[in-house]
Amino acid sequence: MKKIICGAMLLLIGVTSCQYDNQNGVADVYSNEKIEENNYKSDENPFSVQIMLKALDNLKSEKKIDLEDFPGFSIKTTHLYVRLMPKDADDEGLIKSDSTVFVFDHPLHLSEQEEEAYLSNRKPLSSDQDEVQSAFSNYYASIPVDEEKKLNGKYEVIDNLYIPEEDPYFEKVDQDGDINQAIKTDADLLANLLYYAYKLTGRESELEDDIDGDKKGNNASSNLGNIQSIWVFGSKWNPSGNLKIWDSTIKGYIPLKGAQVLMRQGFTVRQGITDQNGYFRTGSVRGKAKYLLQWERHNYSIRTNTFFQASTSGPRVKKQAWNLNIKGGSDQYYGTIHHAAWMYYYTPRFGFASPPQNGFLKRQIKIAARKKSGTSSHMNARGLYGGSQVSILEWGKESDVVFGTTIHELTHASHFQFDRSSYNNLVKKAYIPPFSSAKDGAKRLLETWATTAEIFLTNHWYQIVLGESNYKFRYNDFQQRLIYDPKHSDTNYYTSAGIDMMDYFNQRDHYHAGYPMDRVSGYTPAQLQYSLRGATSWNGWKDRIKSQHVNSTSVYLDELFANW
Repeated sequence: MKKIICGAMLLLIGVTSCQYDNQNGVADVYSNEKIEENNYKSDENPFSVQIMLKALDNLKSEKKIDLEDFPGFSIKTTHLYVRLMPKDADDEGLIKSDSTVFVFDHPLHLSEQEEEAYLSNRKPLSSDQDEVQSAFSNYYASIPVDEEKKLNGKYEVIDNLYIPEEDPYFEKVDQDGDINQAIKTDADLLANLLYYAYKLTGRESELEDDIDGDKKGNNASSNLGNIQSIWVFGSKWNPSGNLKIWDSTIKGYIPLKGAQVLMRQGFTVRQGITDQNGYFRTGSVRGKAKYLLQWERHNYSIRTNTFFQASTSGPRVKKQAWNLNIKGGSDQYYGTIHHAAWMYYYTPRFGFASPPQNGFLKRQIKIAARKKSGTSSHMNARGLYGGSQVSILEWGKESDVVFGTTIHELTHASHFQFDRSSYNNLVKKAYIPPFSSAKDGAKRLLETWATTAEIFLTNHWYQIVLGESNYKFRYNDFQQRLIYDPKHSDTNYYTSAGIDMMDYFNQRDHYHAGYPMDRVSGYTPAQLQYSLRGATSWNGWKDRIKSQHVNSTSVYLDELFANW
């Protein structure tokens, strides 16, 4: 019944894929009824232009400033606070197509407590809903007013912002300002504008955390007005740090590589990418700001379960590095999936084609980190209604299992990308009645190719990147896996044939007749993939390999493929 639903969906939407190993039916669905987004009021946002103008009027009425002493200063819109509203997958693709625009799937004007409550209240529908509903989230961003042209898709301007820290007028300010005296310097002006804007919106208590502890004095209280000397958002600093993640397979911490760290201060966002050793450094900010690991790069986005952006919240600090060791729970799960996706997209692939890439008229792939143990899958159709094309269900598993499964499913996405017609033909034969009479050969080809990349790239990650030279993929790179194992009914589909065509190890010579006869060797991933293009059957792939490449062991290809 579930497979029929999947097949019917494929026929309705045309050329796309309903993936073979998704035995749980259609993807999880989410209500298209938007969660209430706290009706926005500009008079509650300290960075609204109208509030900043009121703050300046207050400074003038209290005779704290003579604007003639500050030629060239004026309050005008520096940024636009926007809501981006995708109606379909193409719209969402446009929103994510520009890597210089940082978007969030929750409003940016909320206080830290409001934001936490907002995020915790987002609930998916259960996966047994009868209908697949549209589930495209709104996105929010703050963008310089002169860069509005970067915004793609449908959007609306929520408010015009004046962000003093981003105003070129204050660019050279690199010291703290004092709000308890007449304004004499640009630093004083910056501090007073921010303080009065927060005070006008009833949020001045939020600034207490931005006051350096050694400047509060012994009699400091939560009432900022009683503090004798206050410095707010003064000198610039560059957030930095070192991030590591626990790998349960090698039982040790490894550097978190290629991860996107955002430093957010209200509407201001700075980015840093961790290097090979897990170190990062972002652009400069003033005062306190909050670290955030957003498990996303330009080409892919990891999602919580299937829908929302996955992230790891860091501390809100001033002039302090963020050094974090990630171990256990969701964060380790996200990070391990990220490492597999990052390696596949952003490091050498040894001939394996890239999964779908983001860009003009292309879409960022979504990877769902499902907190379940089950059958992971790739289904391109899910992306059409807001779901994740790749779904990982390896919760609680060893790190190399999570890593390898992510590689496996991304390889299906890669196969779909570089040869859509043949891929869909294989999926149809494997899963959709009445075409599935050729199921065995079609499914074996689909899964063998993904398994080949899984073994090869997982070994490379552990043996070469992490330096664990003794690491071996499961079943000794599948070399110790029987041709048919009654305890593992999938052995006839997830075969070692791809690795067997590359290596120089004949299982039959080392074990017994229950293992494959493998006298083929010396092929490369690029050669095997080249012959995969246009192949719509198990033996069809074999015949293309034989005819397209010169290899002295090709005379044994029939023998090797006949093992299964």
